[in-house]
Amino acid sequence: ARVTGGGSLWSNCGALTVGSNAQLVVDNGGRLAAAGALTVNTYGSAPYSLVVSNSGQVSWSSVLNIGNASSGNKVLITGGSVLKGPDSISGFDGFVGNPATTNNTLTITDGGIFTNCDYFQPRGVGNSVVVSNGGKCYASMLYMSGSDAAASVVGGNGVVSLVRMGAYGLTLYDSGNVLTVDGAGYAGSAMVTNPTQITVGSIGSFNRLTVTNQGVVQTSGRLTVSGAASTRSNVVAVVQGGQLRVVGLTMGAGRFNTASVTDTGSVWNLGNANCDIGSTGNTVWVSNGGVLNSVGGTFTITGTNSGLSVLSGGKAYMRGAFTIGNSALAASNYVSVSGSDSLWDLAGANLTIGVAAGTAFSNTLTIDQGSTV
Repeated sequence: ARVTGGGSLWSNCGALTVGSNAQLVVDNGGRLAAAGALTVNTYGSAPYSLVVSNSGQVSWSSVLNIGNASSGNKVLITGGSVLKGPDSISGFDGFVGNPATTNNTLTITDGGIFTNCDYFQPRGVGNSVVVSNGGKCYASMLYMSGSDAAASVVGGNGVVSLVRMGAYGLTLYDSGNVLTVDGAGYAGSAMVTNPTQITVGSIGSFNRLTVTNQGVVQTSGRLTVSGAASTRSNVVAVVQGGQLRVVGLTMGAGRFNTASVTDTGSVWNLGNANCDIGSTGNTVWVSNGGVLNSVGGTFTITGTNSGLSVLSGGKAYMRGAFTIGNSALAASNYVSVSGSDSLWDLAGANLTIGVAAGTAFSNTLTIDQGSTV
């Protein structure tokens, strides 16, 4: 089916399903309005199951489902076109796949806009969202669940690709979910802005947030890496000029989680918020020209075998009191500063190693190979 040309309108009085072996194209100013849910389940029979292009517009008034009952569905929003939910977005969610379907994709590119969605959920193995080359996505929450979902925000040619979120935030919930924000070498050309918090690994493990090539992620709230004791091996990587701006950091209710700032990447703790590295084996790495800048609030290491490493020309600037081993049971925590161009600058703030009471032991500060504290 095709709706094309300015003034052309398909007004559907109820829910609309793009079903098996079908393709729907809305282009050249054509419009489609579904008075209910919009569902795409074509079983991958066409290169794109739904195409909205060249200033086309598709709207729905309930829920968006892409591949909730089948795999391989692909939706393309491009050329200044709009895929739009209801004006009152509360409770009207968008889903790409589910844990039982795979390889469903929503691509928003070349000035395409996806808007008016509450919870926006890529979920399940191989189900993904791509925002690129001036595409824009507006939702209250980007909530990646069901394990092994993916999302990417990719800039290029100096054009901004923007995911803007409101009241709920950015969450990689279960296990194996991946979000990549890649500026393609153009400053600010790929951005994720306005989530009130970021959580990488709410209840799951092996989630990854990567900010690279001058991409930007900025939140008005905390970054939490590992939200439950059962989680492990979640990763935040800020590399190659990427920027991550947060208001407070919590590393690790679970074990062996990592935040790395390398290759001229930078992480800023904005405001007077506290930071903590806790639990077991959780690490913040700053290396190879990476910069960690905490402009206020205390910074504590409260776990076991957890720590901060500033290596190979990394720079860490702290403007609040810092404690290595900040609880009665904290043990074998560390700060390691190593390499001739490595710097940990406390700007005169208090540094405490271990606490005065309790069973804390073997908390250490190591300064070697010409580094400076």
